[in-house]
Amino acid sequence: MITLPGMIHLDQLIATLMPMVIESAGAETGALVLLEEDQLTVVAQCSGSKQCDLEKLAVA
Repeated sequence: MITLPGMIHLDQLIATLMPMVIESAGAETGALVLLEEDQLTVVAQCSGSKQCDLEKLAVA
């Protein structure tokens, strides 16, 4: 069995990476949309230097 020194928390990873991705793209805002159970879902919304909103929202 392989043991990792620390657990990876997906929410923390997304909140850390999204601002970097937005800045690299030259954008002011960004959203991460994933396909979950045949439904598009917004899993992160980030704007400027504000903390990312990680509330999941289904796309209609």
